[in-house]
Amino acid sequence: GIRRGLVARVWNQAKTATAARLTSASPLQSAERLTHVETLLEPLPVKEGALETTLDARRLETFGFKLLPP
Repeated sequence: GIRRGLVARVWNQAKTATAARLTSASPLQSAERLTHVETLLEPLPVKEGALETTLDARRLETFGFKLLPP
């Protein structure tokens, strides 16, 4: 349910790795890298309410988020 947070899948279709900055209308409280079946791989740092990461070439990534309350 929503109490577990939100899930985003991001697909880098480029031939090279690319930087990504994931944000929301409400600042992110926490972020995690998940498997395709949404099992935790690792917690990720949130900086100024956003997740900054590098997406490998031609890779689909799954991220979990919890948002700060409005």
